[in-house]
Amino acid sequence: LETARGRLPSAEMRAGMLADKVGFFDMLATIFLEQYLDRRQAGFIDSTLYYLERRNARTLSEQLDGQDNRQNELDDSLVDAISRLHSRLVLKTGDSSTTLSHLQALEDSLHAHRMRDPSAAPTYPGPTTGSAPTIAAIRKYLGETTALVQYVVTGFGSFAITVTPDTARVVEFESAYDSLKTLVARHMAAISSSPTSSEGIHTYRSTGAELNRSLLTGILADADSIQNLLIIPSGPLHRLPFGSLVDSEGVFAAERYEISYIPSLTVLQRVLNRKTSADNQNIAAFGDPRLPATSGFVPLNHSAEEVEGLDFNRLHAVHLATHGYGDRRDTARSAILFSSDSTAEISSCLLHADEIRRMDMPLALAFLSSCGSGIGRRFAGEGTLSLARPFLIAGCREVIVTYWNIDDRATASFVKDFYSILRDEGSSVRALTTAKRRFIRGNRPLYRHPYFWAPYVLVGPGGADRTIGDNEN
Repeated sequence: LETARGRLPSAEMRAGMLADKVGFFDMLATIFLEQYLDRRQAGFIDSTLYYLERRNARTLSEQLDGQDNRQNELDDSLVDAISRLHSRLVLKTGDSSTTLSHLQALEDSLHAHRMRDPSAAPTYPGPTTGSAPTIAAIRKYLGETTALVQYVVTGFGSFAITVTPDTARVVEFESAYDSLKTLVARHMAAISSSPTSSEGIHTYRSTGAELNRSLLTGILADADSIQNLLIIPSGPLHRLPFGSLVDSEGVFAAERYEISYIPSLTVLQRVLNRKTSADNQNIAAFGDPRLPATSGFVPLNHSAEEVEGLDFNRLHAVHLATHGYGDRRDTARSAILFSSDSTAEISSCLLHADEIRRMDMPLALAFLSSCGSGIGRRFAGEGTLSLARPFLIAGCREVIVTYWNIDDRATASFVKDFYSILRDEGSSVRALTTAKRRFIRGNRPLYRHPYFWAPYVLVGPGGADRTIGDNEN
């Protein structure tokens, strides 16, 4: 399996192949967790983590190592040409059917080039024994108030592995995979649609409470001091904003915890070990894109207000208050939209995922304040291939993305709060959480609805502040 996968030329092909075989790793993880619950020997949890790391975000881990950031002249020219044609298609300039035909032909050419060129398709070694962090190693980098929660939601069983500085806990859920998937879908439908009237405005509370009972109640029963959750999602939980869950007292999880997300322990290790630029403490902000009226994209009138008010020099960051284009079927077409140069014969206003990941961005933070920047095609095991991934690959330590279409006016207020808090606190996850709490407890009843604050999620270390790795193993 590892040998055959390592010969595939593209990240998406490798992710797709592993997705077809992920049930094997799910079965092994379930067997070891059941053995732990029966015998209470910590070694079974370590064995579970080892096999989970062989399926969780494997392709992203390889890309973070720089193994997939290949470039050559033909590859670059094809990517550039694809970007320009895709811009035409998105902006609806010219004949759409002709443009789509040419775009697909170029995409086929790029795929064929990468299949033919050995230098564009290096092999990838599988993980070696001992490469996955153990419970003992994980505890060393967790702050006193931080818990790491690895969810394992499979067709064989559903579990949560919770590691704190002092304890390790495994909880098996009663809810089956299909039941959780249906419940998550119902909850997402309730929170991702703009509340247009008071009728039905609180329907998300019942689904949020049920999910809270399934996913959070019990996993932290002996950890009253925990304030930070670092979550590794699984299966249908990949696009669930845990902050929107509601406890038995009617309190949102975002009011109790600072929550961040990471695709895998290996990715966490890679991100924590990288260095961001200490020389530049400025922020680059883009907003209010100018696009042709024919494009169909609505003007982002408040995005200018969002970026013009930024006066920030606490960390090296980029803030993008523009339209996002997350493609659930073809991850290569996911992009950020900038202003269109109407004077150019063929202009590209799109910055694609393939272009982003080749950049050199040793940033502390990338805030993608655009609609659906956290959306993308999901592969079993690999997770969601959203725009967060290319920014992590390019060097960003933390990325804030959105899980659905966000309100322009509310976003301007939210972002203003976020950077004001970040200036004082210095922690991205704390600033994001505090901004959410201001909306929840604020004097604007409409903004208390999760639609306005829950889509913003932070992908990165969050409350983890020390390095994990084989040296400490």
